[in-house]
Amino acid sequence: SLLLPWLFAARPVGDPARSGIPRVLERARHRLASPSLLVFAGWGDQELGGRSLLDLVPGPAYRSPRGVEVPDSRDSGAFVLVAAGSAHAAVHVRPARIDPDADAGILAMLDDTARRTYQRIRFLREDARELAERVLATPVADGGWEANPAASAPALVGIVVVATGLEPGAAALYLQLLAAPDPTVRRIREWNGWDGPAFERAAGQLVERGLAIRARRPRAGRDLFLPGPWEELKAPDLPVEAWRLRLYGGRPLGRLLALRPLHRIFEEAWRLVADGQGPGFEEVSR
Repeated sequence: SLLLPWLFAARPVGDPARSGIPRVLERARHRLASPSLLVFAGWGDQELGGRSLLDLVPGPAYRSPRGVEVPDSRDSGAFVLVAAGSAHAAVHVRPARIDPDADAGILAMLDDTARRTYQRIRFLREDARELAERVLATPVADGGWEANPAASAPALVGIVVVATGLEPGAAALYLQLLAAPDPTVRRIREWNGWDGPAFERAAGQLVERGLAIRARRPRAGRDLFLPGPWEELKAPDLPVEAWRLRLYGGRPLGRLLALRPLHRIFEEAWRLVADGQGPGFEEVSR
């Protein structure tokens, strides 16, 4: 599940591995639709608040595909729990039966590993389809990048130019600072096909307008930032502005990955800025 959004953003349009996203997703969704498939999701505490986890989860004992009842187990539909000793229970997710509304109560009793596995399955079953559709139909030419809004959302770049008075290159860079998952200097230059002077020209405009600041921060891969709080994410993620996490819904799959097509995230970022809900301006130590 992590590979698909990573490939979508990390490889250029036309890359063979990236072009395979729709086919891989179709096969994954077919497999996830099997009612007999169980995905191991880690271990849960068998006792919660003095009560057995199995007693707190509704449903009968689990029966294998051959009809054999498994002792000390519970089958709620979306989850199958099997006691393992006196302290833990093995947690499995049945992808074909997940229902976010009905499953919320059980999810609240499980740990982060189980919840993350559940969210990854849900992403493949539901939201990943939008990425696959964009791979099949995009205005970005082969060799270009969805992370370059001048290619993936040119009309939006024009709107930003009119609203801010920035040159098109600076407007595109502003959108990338607002919404791209890893806007390092190296990546931005690769996405945009810029040399060093082109980057500095666009960056200088953002600093002059007070839309960005220059600073030094460990592991950032850049010295150009949005003003506002900073999140020291652990590797392999890079640290980023806290405001960006709002656009990504945090890290529901355990990584900072764009789970929607990047042009949609650029659009949402600009909508928030235009509504006065953009990144906060505050003093940052250099």
